[in-house]
Amino acid sequence: MGYTHYWKKADPILTKDWVAFTLRVNDILKTAIKDGYRVQLDFYDDKPPLVGRFTVRFNGVGADGHETFMLNRHKEDFAFCKTARNPYDAVVVAILMVAEALLPGFEWSSDGDDEDDAFNAGKELAMRAYVEYAEDPTA
Repeated sequence: MGYTHYWKKADPILTKDWVAFTLRVNDILKTAIKDGYRVQLDFYDDKPPLVGRFTVRFNGVGADGHETFMLNRHKEDFAFCKTARNPYDAVVVAILMVAEALLPGFEWSSDGDDEDDAFNAGKELAMRAYVEYAEDPTA
């Protein structure tokens, strides 16, 4: 199947939980872009990533992308995104980590682990985004 991340949500996500989550997603995207990660709405759509009322959606740019990552508020028994270890994978992992921490009933797994550079880049990105914006939420 290729290098893939999987997730599920037992229940739809409540508005208050989604708002807290999307604030952190925006922090991660800002940090990622500052770090030089190239992300856009979709593989062939160069609009900015979508962080909306019901959906988070993005992909890498050109050869740095693969499948579009899309997480929504609805219940999902099985969802996944193949990233092929391309650079935007770090952004996907960071967002999945935050989703697990902030969204009740959210679970995820991955073909990656702590021995995987792509996986660890996502963990590092999540931590840096949290520290940077926790200290100055207006940055």
